[in-house]
Amino acid sequence: MAITDPTLFDYLDYREFLRDFFKEQKRRHFYYSFRYIAQKTGIDPAHLARVFQSKRHLSQKSLDSIVSLLKLTDDEQVFFTRLFAFNTARTEREAKRAFEEILAFGGVKSKTLHAGQFRFYTKWYYTAVRALIAMRLFTERDYAAIARSLSPSISLSEAKDAVRLLLELGLVETGSDGILRVLDTHISTGPKWRSIAVKAFHSETIKLAGESIERHPREVRDISTVTVGIKRSRMDEIRQRIVEFRSSIMHLAEEDTDPDEVYQLNIQLFPLTDTSSKKGHGDEVL
Repeated sequence: MAITDPTLFDYLDYREFLRDFFKEQKRRHFYYSFRYIAQKTGIDPAHLARVFQSKRHLSQKSLDSIVSLLKLTDDEQVFFTRLFAFNTARTEREAKRAFEEILAFGGVKSKTLHAGQFRFYTKWYYTAVRALIAMRLFTERDYAAIARSLSPSISLSEAKDAVRLLLELGLVETGSDGILRVLDTHISTGPKWRSIAVKAFHSETIKLAGESIERHPREVRDISTVTVGIKRSRMDEIRQRIVEFRSSIMHLAEEDTDPDEVYQLNIQLFPLTDTSSKKGHGDEVL
């Protein structure tokens, strides 16, 4: 690309890149404006302004003209196209597939760590390995021991991948004695990617809950269900009670100074009647 700053591979929203690119061009060239870009691309200046404000998206038809204006290399063109596909995906499945294609792209070095944070929630065993490291002594190369300590057990390559990601995100560190230790670091996927990450994590752990019925004896699990009829207007009250219950369990866990097992607590409340004509709520809590 003609301008090396900003670097395209540092972005996960093509509009943020366009906005920073525009600012840099404007700083270097006094004539750079929405009208100038419109003349070069044929895109309406008012629509361009809304795109740069993240209020609208480019059309598929205008994508080629923007790519031409940016003077991208072949690799950058592919990456930019994948960003566009991710940002304009119409379904969660499309967004997840596009994001995985971005992660698979060589040379991605996201300065915001959104990519790594997203990955942290896409596999159930990433969070499980972190919790396991917090209560048992492992070195960075104890992959086999980590893999077989989980239920279900994971592969050696999955254990390596988990440890590598945790180190990369600064969620664990290797001490001077070679022992892995959990750092009290908060991780967030950010508002733009949270919905996709949370849904992926929920899908993984709900599946594990179903498998636990056959995998684990009743003495080490508790799975129960209840079907009730309620007023939709009481949902907020029920949600608050769930929050309070979850908080009480977290408090118990924090009081336990010598844990010996890792557990996953899932709480599911979902409708069994048609709610298509009623406003729903998004995912808010992991």
